Amino acid sequence: MNLDPRERLRRTFGPFLGRFGRLNAVQEAAAPLLLDGKSAVIAAPTASGKTEAAVVPLIERWVPADCTSLKLLYVVPTRALVNDLVRRLEGPLASLRISLVAKTGDIPTFKAKEQPAVLITTPESLDSLLCRRRGLFDQLTCMVLDEVHLIDGTARGDQLQVLLRRLPDVQRVVLSATVADPQRLVERYAGHGAVIVNTGEARPIDLKLVKDVKDVIERLRSVGRIKALWFCNTRAGVEEVAAGLAAIWPRDRIVAHHGSLERSNRRESEAALRDWTWGICVATMTLEVGVDIGDVDAVVLDGPPRTVSAFVQRVGRGSRREGRVTAIGLCREEDDEQAFELLASLAAEGRIEPIETLPDPSVAVQQILSLVYGTPKGVSRESLGPILEPVVDSVALSMVLTHLEDQGWIELGRGLVRATTKTMDMGEKGRIHSNIPNVAEKVLKDARTGKAIGSSLVQVEVGQLVVIGGRTRKVVGVDAGSVSLDSADGPAGRTTFAQRRRGGAFSWLLPDVLRT
Repeated sequence: MNLDPRERLRRTFGPFLGRFGRLNAVQEAAAPLLLDGKSAVIAAPTASGKTEAAVVPLIERWVPADCTSLKLLYVVPTRALVNDLVRRLEGPLASLRISLVAKTGDIPTFKAKEQPAVLITTPESLDSLLCRRRGLFDQLTCMVLDEVHLIDGTARGDQLQVLLRRLPDVQRVVLSATVADPQRLVERYAGHGAVIVNTGEARPIDLKLVKDVKDVIERLRSVGRIKALWFCNTRAGVEEVAAGLAAIWPRDRIVAHHGSLERSNRRESEAALRDWTWGICVATMTLEVGVDIGDVDAVVLDGPPRTVSAFVQRVGRGSRREGRVTAIGLCREEDDEQAFELLASLAAEGRIEPIETLPDPSVAVQQILSLVYGTPKGVSRESLGPILEPVVDSVALSMVLTHLEDQGWIELGRGLVRATTKTMDMGEKGRIHSNIPNVAEKVLKDARTGKAIGSSLVQVEVGQLVVIGGRTRKVVGVDAGSVSLDSADGPAGRTTFAQRRRGGAFSWLLPDVLRT
């Protein structure tokens, strides 16, 4: 006899889902599979309850009250998502007497004797823990890999694939937005035998196209005081729009959000958006993901996104309480209207473009250094092949090992790979766990307070007016590592940001023939 899934979620249904009174379609489809111990990929639209679809049955099956060892590992791509998940999960878990700890670069590591039942972290912090506290994972029973579509096909996604091979073989649940090929996620992250839960009907999209910013504001105002998320395709675009809106919208109800603003500034914008009942947040893709910003009434797309996937993610951030998505497309260029119509048509048909990428061999460099740093006695050379299989074949691996030995980073001998003093020193400084590429950046500082505002601004001169955080500022000082800014009035020139480098940060340690 098949029991109602709620009958099998007797401990966890109330704390996590009691306020809804039922399971939604995604949760109902996933619960029996996960309660039976199956690994799965849950691919569903934004705001479809994927987090609870994974966490509730896994907690029910694997994590008892007052548990004194790590059972559930939850990995997300960004620190903001870690913080968001802690806010969402700590209350229900506390009511079940289940301990929760978060670990990111912003959060000091927990005490050596501390054994949380649930750990939420990023790939880079997981890498660090595997080096420094490998025993923490000895009794791991399950893991959730969330928002995987954001890093799949990148150096970070490749790193996560390798990290999974360094962990115990346990039940895995991969959460993703709707993707063209969920089987790819099974093969790369969930593992052999995983099932695909591909449900959750996408909401119809009510897309209105306009040609002027004032038309956007008129549409927003026509439905009363609402909260809107205004997406731009570039950081410079965010700054220009936020500054321009101040002339036609209350300045204290406009915030900006992009990757070059200080993390504290981004959190202030997120908090404002959560607390506001009306206002506008202008953002790049940094708010495509599930950071908690409360209920958004409308989404504005300032120019068509580059992919159907990004289009679906962005419009899905709005109107979460309604059966339809309300979105406004701002057509600044001649071809924008046609592009928007094509994106909407493809999205309605569920035709998301597939990801086609090659593995990043720089991940092999980074992971070799991580492995030998975490194992000072040495790592079996033979064991590296299966661990690094997602990113290099045996020929490329031999080339990488030989090059790292020649450069003084590792020692080879007696079938072992050992760290040199140079590698151990780098590891002690915490510099081997992240393969996120760096760019030469200048810190942007408030000239009056000395407080950091952001980073990445380049090509500026003293006296120049720029826009940062939606505010016009004057450059009053420039040195090798920082730019001093003061408040100013008047029209600003276009703000220029440093371009992000492609390829992992450890690409410089690859032999020339493997560099991309």
